[in-house]
Amino acid sequence: MLLTSEIPRLEPIAYLQAQTGAEVEWEKLQTHELAAKRLHETYDIVPTIGCEVEVKWSSLFPDLARQYFGEQDELGRFERKYADLPLDQQEALDAACVPLDAELKPKFEATKAAGIPQGKDAYWEFANAPTYAWQTLSQEVALLMDHGLIPPGNNHSLHVTVGGVNSLGGGPNLVLAGLELAFVPPERIILATYGNKLGTNSSWARRGQDGLSARSAGMLALGQHQASEFRTLVAETPENVSQTLFTAQSLSSILLAFRRRHELPQEPVQELACLWPQYRKILMNVWEERGLPVSSWGSPVKNPEPWLGWAECLSRRHEESSIEAAAVIAIDKVCDKAEQLLAAL
Repeated sequence: MLLTSEIPRLEPIAYLQAQTGAEVEWEKLQTHELAAKRLHETYDIVPTIGCEVEVKWSSLFPDLARQYFGEQDELGRFERKYADLPLDQQEALDAACVPLDAELKPKFEATKAAGIPQGKDAYWEFANAPTYAWQTLSQEVALLMDHGLIPPGNNHSLHVTVGGVNSLGGGPNLVLAGLELAFVPPERIILATYGNKLGTNSSWARRGQDGLSARSAGMLALGQHQASEFRTLVAETPENVSQTLFTAQSLSSILLAFRRRHELPQEPVQELACLWPQYRKILMNVWEERGLPVSSWGSPVKNPEPWLGWAECLSRRHEESSIEAAAVIAIDKVCDKAEQLLAAL
């Protein structure tokens, strides 16, 4: 039974289920959300989690995009931009978009009415409201993909915000680095090293140091006063998003436990805190092996060398004998252990 009176955050999911006919395990969602809320309020070591997914026009209308803008290169860039088209082709494209928009935009608008906020970027940006449990957010994004509003198989820009995690210090950067190593395609990093009139071809590198941005109280919900936003991530498939959200919340919980280890004597919290140095060592070993600096790498355009070296690391994670592949496995084990310890609280 859906307890929307107790968990109003599940109402948008109920709307999407009605649209798609997909199965939703309501009891599990409710259990996860209430359990995460209890841990958050009792120990303040499980961050709230929200996300934004930017849906590009070209992912919704790939045939039309190919017709007017040509093929995409290995970094996802089209041969031509709208401004490069002659006036008659611009007018023809605009005319072709009118009936398509008339059919599709109401479906997007309906999600906003159902409780999924809209951002300001791309053709449409889903600024999904924060939740206590990553599973809630994952289910919502999966249903948006099932509904055809986030076409799977594309590297949609994904921003993940963890509430209660101060962006000061190196901790959030290490969390983001682990997420990148496990899930981000190297092309997303490489693209940021190419300059344009805005400074870089990737907005994550224009806003916030090293793909990380601080969020203030006025931008947050669920009683949070500070947060860190991870901006380099991608949403490609429901499975990819689910793994990314799980890892983001798990690693952030470990970081918060480490930061609060002197305040919380409970054994599971202390064990969580001990996972942080283990996790940090995993990344340090990769950077040392590949000759990458531990300090901030700065602008990808002005200082591309470490970023391109990092992109090479990301491309090696599927090589069975590589240190990167071993690191991804080790990160998975750390997150699984964190899940077990949180369940014991």
